[in-house]
Amino acid sequence: MPVFRPYYGRSEAEGYLCELLICVSEIRFCMSAFNFNKEVTLISHYCNSHIAVYDPVENNPDEIDWNKNLKNYKLKKSKNGASFNTGGDQHMMSHLYVSKFGKVEKIFIDLTMHFPEAFDDYGAIKLLYNDQFLSRLSSLQKFALETNKTSVKFRRQVANIEIVSGFIKIGQHPVYNSENSTKYNDSELLKFQKKDKIKIQTDNTNLDNFMLPLKNKKYPIYIYSYLAPDEDNIAGTINEKKLIVIENIDGCYIDKLTKKSITLKRTKN
Repeated sequence: MPVFRPYYGRSEAEGYLCELLICVSEIRFCMSAFNFNKEVTLISHYCNSHIAVYDPVENNPDEIDWNKNLKNYKLKKSKNGASFNTGGDQHMMSHLYVSKFGKVEKIFIDLTMHFPEAFDDYGAIKLLYNDQFLSRLSSLQKFALETNKTSVKFRRQVANIEIVSGFIKIGQHPVYNSENSTKYNDSELLKFQKKDKIKIQTDNTNLDNFMLPLKNKKYPIYIYSYLAPDEDNIAGTINEKKLIVIENIDGCYIDKLTKKSITLKRTKN
């Protein structure tokens, strides 16, 4: 799968040098990726002015203004998850970051749905979304980011979410979703918690929410912020792009992955 290509705005030599990144990236960081068994782990969905991350039983995420500067955001003591007020209805994409064994390790939510010209949608997404924030980069990777005028701004924890139901829900704010008004009694909650598989239709761009099965524990929610060109070429205006990232996912594995759906299962180990 190609990572970088000699797009407009780079010399042919620079383009071929960037192509070499595929070898370095796959060899050095082969343990986790945004694809599994040659299929991408992308979920398209749609939200009405809010994108929320919460436990489906609790239904009480903290409000965060997406359009404010979150670099110095003060983390609250709450463990209710977070609802980001974006100010408008929009389509977005979520990506599951998985190990070579299919274990989901992180969930990335991208409201921008845009990549600088020289980034292939799936080949270089690992460097763009994850590695530039956390990994010790090779000289080739640094060169690729510099060539594409892309750089890290900050990585900041903004919330925690305590899972008690065995599921994490991502999508519209609970107040906009009638099914979220459900109150579970003890027996209903136990039945709900026993479900250990979820199938998500990944080709449904009007999907307003989805759930992942995982272990009951506390998970941190981060903002990854980077600077990149606005337009479809590296000559575009450079602006901030932000990602919502739920880290340290535990107990969630890919059971089946096709071009149209992802089936996820919870493990007890």
